Amino acid sequence: MVLNKNLLKIFLKTLVLVVASLITIILIVTFLEQLTHIGDKIPVFDIFQLALFQVILLMPMLLPIMFLFATIAVIRNLQKHNEMTIIRGIGVSFWNIGKSWFVFALSFGIIWATLGDLMLVNTAKKQQKLFLEHKIDFVRNDQQRLFWFYEKHDDYQMIIYSKAIDFQDDKVEMLNLKIFIYPKINSRRDTVNFTVIVAKLATLQDFKITLEDGYKSNIDQVLVKFKDKILTTSLTPRKVQEEFMSPHLIPFFELPKTIKRLNEQGFSTRQYSAKFVGLLMFPVSLCIMIAIAMIATLSKWERNSSFIKRFLIATVSGLSIFFLTQFFVSLGTIGLLTTFQAVVLPWFFTGIILLWIVLRLQEI
Repeated sequence: MVLNKNLLKIFLKTLVLVVASLITIILIVTFLEQLTHIGDKIPVFDIFQLALFQVILLMPMLLPIMFLFATIAVIRNLQKHNEMTIIRGIGVSFWNIGKSWFVFALSFGIIWATLGDLMLVNTAKKQQKLFLEHKIDFVRNDQQRLFWFYEKHDDYQMIIYSKAIDFQDDKVEMLNLKIFIYPKINSRRDTVNFTVIVAKLATLQDFKITLEDGYKSNIDQVLVKFKDKILTTSLTPRKVQEEFMSPHLIPFFELPKTIKRLNEQGFSTRQYSAKFVGLLMFPVSLCIMIAIAMIATLSKWERNSSFIKRFLIATVSGLSIFFLTQFFVSLGTIGLLTTFQAVVLPWFFTGIILLWIVLRLQEI
């Protein structure tokens, strides 16, 4: 019984260390993200919410890691004291971890539900209602108020690009509304004639009319409505993609659908895939940090160290792995590495770190 209490005490201390390191890393990454998005004016709270959700989304990955190290610690202690069999020791370890894990997961679930409710502002509700009414496939970024509408027809395709600078009640001002109408393409390198319509809408009703014109596939109405604002230019789909469909404009949860859609139309998806993998690797990196934190807590060398020392070890280790991952993802984004290499190389180095951790287990 004393052994079980000591084990639970060690585990709870480690859990506090892990949570403190998680929050610190999220805050640091959030701050750095804010520095790189100054021009976009994305609220810090929005970035923090996204980072927190990514951690929660893949948090079950932490359970096997925590269970592994706690089980090994139990087995070694039980073998030394000859108080229990290995099978019973594993059962005790699982029970102790399960109780703490349930409270941990439940707390994060409540926090996430509260954050989700806070983000459902009236503007987002009005925008969602407007888009659902017209049933148009779209990509939306609420923070930047940037909207993409996409329609596919037998003989042409249309993309409506717009950025709202004001959205109150039934009034909406659209800045840089651009409608790209172009023939069906077979390759992203093909040069095709784009009919580009540039206009500014003053009211929400005008916006609805424009959407209805496109939704009814009556392209003539759209052209007549903006006949004095039509430009015709020859561009490659790649150029349009780079200028108006940058990966950082696409929300995380829209990336899979966007990648699939762009693949169907012959666009390059390297940057989008690299970003998606990079965001997924963020919580994976934190999982590896958890393993290092467990080692820092359970090993003989650090067991008697101060909380601050173990906290710094876990945080610095987690940030190092995170930035190592982002380094390879960035190389994949700019084309120096293939998407496959950008995904595999971080896992290769992560595997080396895990091997080092396994070797350190002998010191527990």
